[in-house]
Amino acid sequence: MIKNLPQIVLLNIVGLALFLSWYIPVNHGFWLPIDADIFISLIRNWSKVRPFCGWLH
Repeated sequence: MIKNLPQIVLLNIVGLALFLSWYIPVNHGFWLPIDADIFISLIRNWSKVRPFCGWLH
């Protein structure tokens, strides 16, 4: 338990930072470009999958 404590604390801090970043106003802060890049890359990759395109239409 004690040897895992630093990892637990680190993951809790990261989780708290991610959670609090959602309270930032829209189109503001460090999260917007990261979120937009992830969304665009996923859409570009998924748009090549035919069953997924059929589901969208």
